[in-house]
Amino acid sequence: MGILIIISFLIIPIFLVYGYILRVIKATVAGFDELPDFDEWGDMLIDGLKVFVVAIVYMIIPVIILIASYFLAMSNPIVALIGIVIGGILAIIFGLLLAIAIAHMAFNDSLGAAFSIGEILNVISEISWLKYIIWIIGVTIINTGAYSVTMGVLNIILLPIAGLFGIAAITQMTPEIASAGFILVLIIMLLVFGLFVVPYLLIFCARALGRLYSDR
Repeated sequence: MGILIIISFLIIPIFLVYGYILRVIKATVAGFDELPDFDEWGDMLIDGLKVFVVAIVYMIIPVIILIASYFLAMSNPIVALIGIVIGGILAIIFGLLLAIAIAHMAFNDSLGAAFSIGEILNVISEISWLKYIIWIIGVTIINTGAYSVTMGVLNIILLPIAGLFGIAAITQMTPEIASAGFILVLIIMLLVFGLFVVPYLLIFCARALGRLYSDR
């Protein structure tokens, strides 16, 4: 999955990633501890498209409001500020519904289940809003911590390397050497995050969401 994340700018690979994440949620909700196989790419692609559609439908309104507010910032800052506040509140509300909507879709194996707002609200009530919010905070802290620790370790390792390239560029009066060092550092960071950090965190979040949904 890490390779797909790295080349996700090609669009189709990111749908496969979304599809596998949905598959992990399905397996977790069904009570399986093992990760599902990364196969049947056609089905994964379709599942990924479903996740994408659900995310678009839930977040389109707050996104439109926030974009409109951005363009109004210069001409009418007060209206823009009101729009940002409203858009931010809606983004939080729809974001809270979105995660459970995806889990509900996985559990029912139905795209329509993701838009059954009444059922989704019942699921959240069964979980309890307090537990759900604590879960979100916990997952956010873990993700932020993982990214921060990884960045810290990479900085310790890579900054001296970048410095060596910089010194070489100065002593040899060749700025291309510094550029090469910068590109090398970016590639290493991309590989570390794309192949290891992001895939594991996505799977962790999918497993955590599946357990939250099934343990209500």
